[in-house]
Amino acid sequence: MGFTFVNLGLHPIIDGTEAERLRLIFKAVKKENVVQEAVAIAEEMAATSSTATRAVLRTLRSKQDIGLAAALLRESDTQAQSFASKDYAEGLKAIAEKRDPNFAAFEHYE
Repeated sequence: MGFTFVNLGLHPIIDGTEAERLRLIFKAVKKENVVQEAVAIAEEMAATSSTATRAVLRTLRSKQDIGLAAALLRESDTQAQSFASKDYAEGLKAIAEKRDPNFAAFEHYE
C-alpha cells in the first residue's frame, strides 16, 4: 500500500522546532544565527579528540555494511586502540588535574 501522501509529496510541512523535537535535525536555529551556531558547534567539535571522533565515525559507518556481531568486534578493537592512544592518556590526565584536555598537542594519523 504505502504512504500515499508521502509518495505524492503531500506531506505536512513542519518547522525547524518540530523537526528538532522529532530528532530529524540536530538543532533548529534562526536564519540570522546559522553561521554563529555552526561556528560554535565546529569549535566544540574541534576541541575534542580527533582520534576518538574518527574512531566513532568509522565504527558507526561500518555498522551499516556489516552484521551486528562483526560490528561489535570492530567496536571492541577500536576501543582497545583508543585506550592505547595519547588522546586517551591526555583525557585521563586532564580529568585528574581538573583542566580541559589539550588534544591538539598530539600528532594524529589516519
